[in-house]
Amino acid sequence: MNSFRYFAVFCVEALYYLPHFLPVGDEMKRRGLPHAWLFSGEAEKYSGIIAEKLGLKLIAGVPENPEARADFFIFGNAYGRLATVPGITVLIYHGIGTKICYYERDLDRFHIRFLEGEYRRSELDRRSPGPAQERPVVGFSKLDPAVRFSSADRDALLLSLGLSPSRKTVLYAPTYYPSSIELMGEKFPEDCRDLNVIIKPHQFTYTSKYRNELRIMEGWGRHKNAYLARQEEFNILKFFSVSDIMISDESSAIFEFAALGRPVIRNRFTRLRISYRLFPWKLRKRMDKDIERYSDIAFDAHDYRDTLKILYEVLSNPPANHAGIKQYSRELLGEVDGRVSERIVDYLISRLKR
Repeated sequence: MNSFRYFAVFCVEALYYLPHFLPVGDEMKRRGLPHAWLFSGEAEKYSGIIAEKLGLKLIAGVPENPEARADFFIFGNAYGRLATVPGITVLIYHGIGTKICYYERDLDRFHIRFLEGEYRRSELDRRSPGPAQERPVVGFSKLDPAVRFSSADRDALLLSLGLSPSRKTVLYAPTYYPSSIELMGEKFPEDCRDLNVIIKPHQFTYTSKYRNELRIMEGWGRHKNAYLARQEEFNILKFFSVSDIMISDESSAIFEFAALGRPVIRNRFTRLRISYRLFPWKLRKRMDKDIERYSDIAFDAHDYRDTLKILYEVLSNPPANHAGIKQYSRELLGEVDGRVSERIVDYLISRLKR
């Protein structure tokens, strides 16, 4: 084992953890705190190209037996061998969506769990009052870079995607299941021919299990006014930054995009597997019914034609980012001020001094 000791090691099992981790790593770099990245599972095959592109220091091994020592090991989800990890374990959870998995008991086993807003803190304390887990409320690190994105950055990025900066841009960012992809129109970009259309699939959609959904999106991506994100384009944040409105379904992206003060359409029509159609309680069991109190954060569409109708109505008459939505965003994501990563690093530094 390498005798060098890092301040932190980021444990990356899935590429979609990276947008939450990268702003925190940048803040550590700014302060001169040594840190490294340990890729495993499906993410490992992309580690070399991502590390080269982003300038990340890689280490080998697995979290319970890493190549180098560290004070903190930072994860984006539950980890089965957490008790054997040789350091303080930290969770920066990978989403804030509508699924009940946010409250899985295995997530209580981390020493520190950074939380986004007061609603999540109160819900966790109510559902899991017993563990001695530290649960500081800091905000949502993923959104830090979006706060600093300029109009010049927007135009340059749209041009790099082959899209027009003079047009409004709609982002379609469905989750992998349950998803509205198969129920959207085959000519979706053509039906929005006066707009830029960016399609950003969930990372799981690129697997063979979802090949039909991917085939549909590849067809959309062939339109001149459309851009289909590649698998290695794991970070949805850059697409947030250039989009005027977003369409999604049961995805945490709804809350993330709304927190930036922009309108969201939520497709309430999704294609269910036959087991869920026969036994609808299975789907209800996966969903967090309590989060429905935040349903007003998006415009609900009940079929594809409804989606298009709402899309053009909202673009023609953009809604004010009213106080209710701001309050919802604050409860779910905390303060969206571009300084979440600073608060995370501050807390970790103070934790070492105890």
